[in-house]
Amino acid sequence: MTTFRLLVSIIAISAITSGVFAQDKTNPDRDKKIDKGAATTATTKEELARVVILPFMDRTNSKNFQYMSESLSEAIHRSMLKNFSYNKVDDGNVKKAEYEADQLLKKSKINGKRKPGTIKRSAKEGVEKKVKTEAEVQFDDDQLFLAEQIAKNTKSDIVIYGNYNYDNTTNELVFSVTIFLAASGEANELDETRNVVDVTIFKATDLVAKNLVDTINVMADEASGKKTTVAEGKTDGKKDDKPAEKKALTKKIGQAPVVDWAAKKFLINLGMGTSLIPAKNTDNLKPVQYEINIQNLSLRFWPVKSIQLTLKFNHINLGSNNTMSHANLDLLDLMLFGGYGLYFEKRLYVYGDLGAGYYYGNFDISTYGGSGSNSAKYIVKNPAFGARVGLDLLLASFLSAGMNMTYQMYYDKPNPVHNLSLMINMGVTF
Repeated sequence: MTTFRLLVSIIAISAITSGVFAQDKTNPDRDKKIDKGAATTATTKEELARVVILPFMDRTNSKNFQYMSESLSEAIHRSMLKNFSYNKVDDGNVKKAEYEADQLLKKSKINGKRKPGTIKRSAKEGVEKKVKTEAEVQFDDDQLFLAEQIAKNTKSDIVIYGNYNYDNTTNELVFSVTIFLAASGEANELDETRNVVDVTIFKATDLVAKNLVDTINVMADEASGKKTTVAEGKTDGKKDDKPAEKKALTKKIGQAPVVDWAAKKFLINLGMGTSLIPAKNTDNLKPVQYEINIQNLSLRFWPVKSIQLTLKFNHINLGSNNTMSHANLDLLDLMLFGGYGLYFEKRLYVYGDLGAGYYYGNFDISTYGGSGSNSAKYIVKNPAFGARVGLDLLLASFLSAGMNMTYQMYYDKPNPVHNLSLMINMGVTF
């Protein structure tokens, strides 16, 4: 018998993960009446998102607008309570977390090891995004760092923060609001809200709060499969004249598909490859020249992190023709591998494992000569053993591609069949 050539195969798809925004009840008795009959009645307090609303940062360099800091946060909290159910994190815990985060920020600046965060900025159609100065970008980065640390220290799901500055060219206060979602690590900056500094300035807090609530409504509806437009107030293309029910902002809000091997439990792989060495002659596996095709399907499972078990199924078809003979081997093998893996940068996984199993198949051979032709059929079945080293790369949250070097020994008398193969594969993981 001869060269082992491995395999053919294809992909798989699927996966999704989505989240839904959620909120809390600070006045349980009042909120029970508001929520009666609404979708939130099925949501327990433990499932509701923990929300932090930080005081807004005053960037006006003036004492004239200091009062806006607390009033903005309070207006946002009031508006959210009317529209959502969520768990508001205790103010005392937030202040303690703020202090700890601020101290950590100062240390990180001294050490100079902190990487800048990522803020996604929205922009209305036809409106150009403002180009921020280096100082403004640094300020935004510091605020994001604080929000990340506060979310971590208070075990919060959503941190809402913002700032405001004065535009002396238009005599306007410019308000910026950002929503940090702990589940995905994303910071989403809303379109800025502007208000002229005149008697209407006292209504600015309500405008900022409405903008935020409308945005969260859109995000919650999109997460549940609906389509909502803030400007038109439409859902699924139809105007909704009914008063909106209070939405439950759950802990799943903002959850993104996980792109991290360490979070995976299962991998279903299909693969293909080629043999790197010829097989030795055996009694059952006759020494004829073969073309070898192998279809490979495997299921990998991680009972605990880094420890993997793999059930691998091969269908091998070997065929050869020359002037003196024709041969065909149809072989099935089922093997169980166990081993250890290492995680690199979330997307890359490197592993090694050992396996054992059983193979079974039919071997047909026909020979031609001057005296006629002869044919024979053998049943081949025996234990099989193997060893692998390989790597897998996450292409998306659910889709992987990889390669491995596999050594297999098919036991046979008087000599076993040795094979070394290079494999490529693609799979679906969850």
